[in-house]
Amino acid sequence: MKGLQGLRRRPWGRKALAAVNLVGSKCTRLALGLHRRPETVDGFKMYLSQRGGPSLSFAVALLGGKYEQETRSLLEHVTERGMTVADVGAHVGYYTLLFSRLVGDNGRVFAFEPEPDNHALLCKNIAINHCSNVIPIAKAVSDRTGIVKLFVSSQGNDRHSIFENPRSVVRESIREVPSVSLDAFLATEGWPRVDVVKMDVEGAEPLALEGMQELIRRSQPFKLVVEFAPDALKFGGNEPRRFLDRLSDLGLHVESIEENGSQRPWQASSFGSLAAEAEARGMVNLYCTKL
Repeated sequence: MKGLQGLRRRPWGRKALAAVNLVGSKCTRLALGLHRRPETVDGFKMYLSQRGGPSLSFAVALLGGKYEQETRSLLEHVTERGMTVADVGAHVGYYTLLFSRLVGDNGRVFAFEPEPDNHALLCKNIAINHCSNVIPIAKAVSDRTGIVKLFVSSQGNDRHSIFENPRSVVRESIREVPSVSLDAFLATEGWPRVDVVKMDVEGAEPLALEGMQELIRRSQPFKLVVEFAPDALKFGGNEPRRFLDRLSDLGLHVESIEENGSQRPWQASSFGSLAAEAEARGMVNLYCTKL
């Protein structure tokens, strides 16, 4: 892990990691494509690959039962039957399927995934697991309704972003996809109560946060699990510390989800330290609450 941290701090090291990711994604796509059948992940059947495959790190962690175990455990603890959940950046549906199981027949899951291939896999995984309480939405979540450019990463279908990665060793392809703010979407749904939001949108988290201010204002209690990846935020021109400040400004209490499964609370005065720790580790997931 220390070796990876050292590589991430150096321009040549980041380029080298990107090249490894590119090769790893191609190998993963080939290996998964050979089976032509769904993988079994935590009791779910899941297709992970179509024209593009996931990054090697994601595939190994998911298929090995090691993917974000601490975050999963937390979500299992705070998500209850009958709740409504928004999965923002659903990818191919790992957390969507988990939420579907947790909220039960009387709950609902709104799953947002804008990239067409990923969205097709998401819908396929919802169908084969008979998740009738999930509503998939083929839109990017941002601060407004409109059209955005989506940079499609060759390093894995779990790494697409509305911001270009300047460290990519291969030029990313660009798609135009529809976008919506959570506030605008929920207004069209008649403002259902949303209890939990999980958000992982590869650096676009500040935009999505601005587009859910009314949701946060209306909701009490409210729980948000969000990826905090300083490098990805910087790609979009966002200062990581400022994102943490904005979470606090909106009345959310910020905790980091630690590798031992605990939650570590942070005060605004220590957000600089949290940003530095997250940058050294690559990313941390945050648990943000309004009680």
